[in-house]
Amino acid sequence: MPFAIQLFVDPVSDSIVRSLWEEIAHAGLFAMRDSGNRPHVSLVIYRELDVALCANLLDVFATTHAPFALTFASLGMFHEEETVVFLAPVASVALLDLHKEVHMLQQGTGAFPALYYLPGRWTPHCALATRVPADFISQVVDIGLGISFPLTFTIEEIGVIEYPPVKHLFAYRLTGE
Repeated sequence: MPFAIQLFVDPVSDSIVRSLWEEIAHAGLFAMRDSGNRPHVSLVIYRELDVALCANLLDVFATTHAPFALTFASLGMFHEEETVVFLAPVASVALLDLHKEVHMLQQGTGAFPALYYLPGRWTPHCALATRVPADFISQVVDIGLGISFPLTFTIEEIGVIEYPPVKHLFAYRLTGE
């Protein structure tokens, strides 16, 4: 099963995203609301992962990184194998550096990231709807157009999930300076 290293948002931001997931579910798409996942930004996906080693590395990582603001400035969409509609954060130098640092932590551990999550290829995003059928795209986009951008969330935790189905393995609060 695949694993994802994810950034998790503060409780107020979590409730904002969950309310959007609920609105999308009322339109007929339940994937995110019913996924078992928390609102998040995935940093990397691995097919295989030494979970214990990753937990140790991310525990230390969390003590050296402070919570930080992440501003979502627009709505975005991936439209390849499956359509995903998402909140698109500003890809600041700080966010891109953190992403690269997480990748560097896993080098030499035997974990090989999915290509589209590699530094230089990654598109940061917070999914609102996944596997969106063609006849639902306009409804989901209309819901997204009702958002008053920009939204600024606080990233408070980093953790790992295994999926499908989503199983939260661990998460650490960012406590650094």
